Amino acid sequence: ARQGLAEARIEVRAAEQKLHAIGFSETDLDGLAFHVDSSFLRYVISAPFGGVIVEKHLALGEFVDVEESAFVVADLSEVWVELSVYQKDLSRVRTGQDVLVVDTQTGAEAWGRISYMSPMLDEQTRTATARVVLANDGAWRPGLFVEGRVAVEDLPVEVMVPKEALQTFEGRTVVFAQTDEGFEPFPVETGLENDTLVELRSGLEPGQRYAATGSFTLKAQLEKSGFASGHDH
Repeated sequence: ARQGLAEARIEVRAAEQKLHAIGFSETDLDGLAFHVDSSFLRYVISAPFGGVIVEKHLALGEFVDVEESAFVVADLSEVWVELSVYQKDLSRVRTGQDVLVVDTQTGAEAWGRISYMSPMLDEQTRTATARVVLANDGAWRPGLFVEGRVAVEDLPVEVMVPKEALQTFEGRTVVFAQTDEGFEPFPVETGLENDTLVELRSGLEPGQRYAATGSFTLKAQLEKSGFASGHDH
């Protein structure tokens, strides 16, 4: 009887080790019911971290070996953006720089920072990889094609306005600034610019109020009043 008990304990320990090997914890083992009608056909698979299932390699009734992957779970609260940097731009792009990541299809934008630059170039594309880590609320899906706009230099300017504030009036570039009589066209000299903003080197003073939007309407009204009074400029 003692020998039979010892052999049974050995079998129990071996069975426990097998269950541990496939992911059962001590709490799971303590919760198992050993009686005539017990069934071990249901097995709860718990992921080691929170995320979403991105791949499933399992069908009903399929046998899964301990070395096979039944599911692939990904934590998408942060995503990596891998940008290709051309050889001619490598001297101006480095880790720590701010990057505006743009989804060219939807126009969605998010700011990130370069956390890694590959030390070698791809032999075929002759580009290096810059990695940007983005906080993700679900809008950025792995596999998207995006564009990265790297802030390579900061240049201080005294006056800067949106490009839509500029209009051409009587052959000159103007900005409609506020006066006591309303908005009037002020000739300006432009300087540095990017996709949305432009520097004004002359024409407006810092702090002067101007029409950032709706300048085209102001121009049309001014031209209309000029025609109505018989003045064709």
